[in-house]
Amino acid sequence: FDDGAKLGKLAQFYAKALVASGIEFDMIFGPAYKGIPLGAAVSIELARLGHNVPFAYNRKEAKDHGEGGTLVGAPLKGRVLIVDDVMSAGTASRRWYGPRRATQRRAICAQHLGHASVLHCPAV
Repeated sequence: FDDGAKLGKLAQFYAKALVASGIEFDMIFGPAYKGIPLGAAVSIELARLGHNVPFAYNRKEAKDHGEGGTLVGAPLKGRVLIVDDVMSAGTASRRWYGPRRATQRRAICAQHLGHASVLHCPAV
């Protein structure tokens, strides 16, 4: 995606696919970098469809001023939907999300494969 119309259309596809899938989740997480605008756009589209959920994203580098840290937005809790543009082996999400597994969070992934796809990611 390289403009607002394309991002908006992709977010619509994701949101509609998520609602149709019946996958239950409590929040959306957009991993840096492309997952941030995509996760935010999907969150907006879900809210338009009547499914308003918290949203968070991470920074690859911790910030030591302002709000600080690497997590921005809602605290991670419950069933977390990870939205990113590509997730082949899940390495990037596992690197950030993996250490948080001890807190009993379950990750669900959505990725773009030329069309909206939704899948469970038990390896994350």
